[in-house]
Amino acid sequence: MRIEESAEEDKYVVRAELPGFDPEKNISVTAHNGVLTIHAEREAKAVEDGRSEFYYGQFSRTVSLPAGAETSKITAKYADGILEVCVPHKDKPRDKQVKIQVGKV
Repeated sequence: MRIEESAEEDKYVVRAELPGFDPEKNISVTAHNGVLTIHAEREAKAVEDGRSEFYYGQFSRTVSLPAGAETSKITAKYADGILEVCVPHKDKPRDKQVKIQVGKV
């Protein structure tokens, strides 16, 4: 499963390519202890010219959520084979400059 992550002004967005999945039956999104997990399961059978072929499998991806993520307000939508998960966050993640002290260790 390929994903794309982006940090926007007040939300963190994850998009996952999941074509051919039924989002109500075969996709789940969970957030626990600062980690977002997208899990998908495929089970299908294709029949062509009297031959059949099964294709199935389970896929999951996990990503760390940004500081201040409001997991109770996560939303997800699925359209055209793309799952988009939006995670609002209170605090915009900031880089911190670390001062290096010179001397003996």
